[in-house]
Amino acid sequence: MLKNNFNKILLNIIVVIFIFAFDRLSKLYI
Repeated sequence: MLKNNFNKILLNIIVVIFIFAFDRLSKLYI
């Protein structure tokens, strides 16, 4: 149960990092 919850948190962190990185890149190129 704890491991599954940890995986969800890790996935959320990865998604947030991807969105932040994509936002930075789009601002850089525009």
